[in-house]
Amino acid sequence: VDDQGVATKGSETTLEALTRNWETDIWAGSTLRISIEDTLYIRKVTLNTNQKLTFKALPDGVKPRKGDEWVLRRSELTPLEKANEHNATITADNDILARDITPSNPPCLFRIMICLDTAGVFSAMITKAGSEQQFKFNSASNLTADAGYIFDLLVHSGDSINFQHSAAATLKTLRVQEIIGALQ
Repeated sequence: VDDQGVATKGSETTLEALTRNWETDIWAGSTLRISIEDTLYIRKVTLNTNQKLTFKALPDGVKPRKGDEWVLRRSELTPLEKANEHNATITADNDILARDITPSNPPCLFRIMICLDTAGVFSAMITKAGSEQQFKFNSASNLTADAGYIFDLLVHSGDSINFQHSAAATLKTLRVQEIIGALQ
């Protein structure tokens, strides 16, 4: 058990715990177990604010009430999806993602799967404290067009990440998963 308590209120997709002050999205990907009217419901948390958990909808009309008991468990074996892009046109040496991604549970590992239709150099753009650094995953030779690659990137608190490719291309697939530190 990583956290437990009683609900203040909720909806079919949220639980509020006004006695908490969680870090934003610290519970994303975790398992929520909540007992409502003697029935146990299990849901995966999709995001959280400082006092609210959001999850896949409960059955119609079922919602957490004041006093309902809940338990949170981190699902250490389930990676968190951070990016999932498919069949997108990208511009050379420009950010691939519309916005930077950040870790939910630092320090952690971002596992990156990439496939492009054009050969080139694939890079992570790491920003910390306003300073951006380029991290080239391959610099001696280009990635082969239409081939899949997997890279790992260590990510720490305060990091924000985006990606670039040295040539204009069609991005066939870009998937980024956050792997919790204990599983690296």
